[in-house]
Amino acid sequence: MRRFGPAIALSLLILVTAPVMVQIRRLFFDLFPGTAARLLMLAFAALLALAMLWAVARIDRHRPLRYAGLVLVLGLLWLQTWGFSQADPVVSLVERVHVVEYGLLAVLLYRAWRPAGGVEACLLVFLWATFAGTADEWVQWFFPQRVGEIRDVAINAAAAATGVLFALCLWPPAGRWRATAAGWRRIRRSAALVLLNAGFFVYAAHLGYEIYDPQIGRFRSWHTADQLRALAAERAVAWDVPQPPTGRELCCKQDYYLTEAARHHQHRNESFRAGLYVLAWHADQILQRYYAPYLDKRQANGRTPRARPDMRRELDRAAARADPSTYYSPVLRDRIFVRPSKAVFLALLLPACAGLWLLPAARDQRGA
Repeated sequence: MRRFGPAIALSLLILVTAPVMVQIRRLFFDLFPGTAARLLMLAFAALLALAMLWAVARIDRHRPLRYAGLVLVLGLLWLQTWGFSQADPVVSLVERVHVVEYGLLAVLLYRAWRPAGGVEACLLVFLWATFAGTADEWVQWFFPQRVGEIRDVAINAAAAATGVLFALCLWPPAGRWRATAAGWRRIRRSAALVLLNAGFFVYAAHLGYEIYDPQIGRFRSWHTADQLRALAAERAVAWDVPQPPTGRELCCKQDYYLTEAARHHQHRNESFRAGLYVLAWHADQILQRYYAPYLDKRQANGRTPRARPDMRRELDRAAARADPSTYYSPVLRDRIFVRPSKAVFLALLLPACAGLWLLPAARDQRGA
């Protein structure tokens, strides 16, 4: 187990720092105003250049194939860091940090699993680096100010696959390439655990409900309409204090009722500033009917999120032009999935995981 020590230490470091990464990023950008993004880009480029120079210096045999592998690594890194990058430069920088973290984790895991052989080592490294990447997103989903989503799990998995390829170029398998029956059993059971972990993450972080209100229209939520009403009654009491929760506390689980309310509030204000008064009216109606306690909760500036008199007048005039039958709020539509339903999703997930865990094991035993 000692050879797994560096990989375990890196995984724990990633998980421990995940809740406070926003504060770390903010501190870095405050220390280097105007140049923080450029410094991070230069650091990423320098790290990549050093890694490639080190790899080229170590390659002493099978050079054409291993050099081709390094070129493929560069292509994959370009796709992950620039080809599919987000429009927000800060988000793109965070994604590049993920690429470094999980690429390095894959290299460390490969060093530990290399004696298992080519196929087994590569697949186990990819699977368990993906498991760690999903655990990272679980932590981000749990704590306030972080966003855990399946897209980032995919980014972590892609970085892990790139790290495996880089490690293969550095240290080709010392022994066999093919996996044994026991090796395939370990791979399949590892895949079952990774699928179960990722599946429950999707269940918790992404599956939700479409709520239709004939007087407003449709919107998505992690809660049912009845749950939203119950939560509203609960929050009306809990937030009736001089200093209600801000949603930024690191000592507790993220309040997704508050998260939803804040997103509808943001959409209302952005729509109003853009002159889209009908859309702002719909968002305001959703807030009034399902998130009323949020409208009475004072913010950091001492104000409540209720519409100001000038906004109220425009929204009231826009009400006559609103059509609830066609309105579908864009808020959280990119994060909350309503198909398949939660019941159907579990009905598909659990048998798939059980099949990976049990059925191949019986076949391996017959073939042994």
